Amino acid sequence: MQKKGFLLCMCLCLGIFFTGTAQTHPRIGLCLSGGGALGFAHIGALQALKENGIVPDEVSGSSMGAIVGCLYAAGYSPQEMLQMVKTQKLYQTYRLFSPYKHNNKSGYTTHETLKKFLMRYLPANSFDSLKIPLYVCVSNMMSRKYSILSTGGNLVQWVVASASIPVLCEIVNIEDSSYLDGGLYNNLPAQPLSKNCDIIIGVDVTPYEFDCIPANTPFNALLLSVRAVLDQNTRQGKKLCHHLIVPEAVKDYNEMSFKYYKEIYNYGYTATLEYLVKHPSLKQKTCRE
Repeated sequence: MQKKGFLLCMCLCLGIFFTGTAQTHPRIGLCLSGGGALGFAHIGALQALKENGIVPDEVSGSSMGAIVGCLYAAGYSPQEMLQMVKTQKLYQTYRLFSPYKHNNKSGYTTHETLKKFLMRYLPANSFDSLKIPLYVCVSNMMSRKYSILSTGGNLVQWVVASASIPVLCEIVNIEDSSYLDGGLYNNLPAQPLSKNCDIIIGVDVTPYEFDCIPANTPFNALLLSVRAVLDQNTRQGKKLCHHLIVPEAVKDYNEMSFKYYKEIYNYGYTATLEYLVKHPSLKQKTCRE
């Protein structure tokens, strides 16, 4: 009896010891901004994080960040995503934006091509089918506020709505509301990640500096104006991020530079590696190798 009691006591002590010393990892949230073609930098950032053993537990995104985020949440690796861009020729704008043949629409292009692409890689078309939680930000034009979607069906439709650039793309009508690009009201939607994540990493591919784009053409002046608006609506999201990666080198390109996807990818990859070197604590706290 005494022997059994001793063994039981030892087992309890060992259990308490290993429970107390077991390695626990903080829950990591990753927030990806909108930015059109500049969003290819998100794929490079994901690759750099992966190589350093940093694996996000949740992802949120607006516009292009929502597209990259949903593919990652579905289980596709950064290299698989880069291959998608190449094989599906997503560096050609007509692969993402198909012009309407008539003018009685709310935008110059239709979403049909983008929908077909997403349905090919997300056939379940449901938030609940994803491997990790995803939060998609859309701009509700009726309430004049941003909305966050994270459950239920119609995943593809919500991601398309999040990437619906005003004027260029048609307005997306879902149920009783109308939606446009999530970046219109919140281009860095870190808010939903703050509920469950211990560490939030943000990647902002549309930084604003007055000289980031030379205001020497009407198109560049428009881009500069858009960046100024985005700088305003991302301030709260930036404050929620414990780490903010800004691939400033993408200022050599703009939101429509789709054909330079390889270069933009590399900027995101390099910027993330450089950030990790300057902030070694991030890898020390989150590495899961």
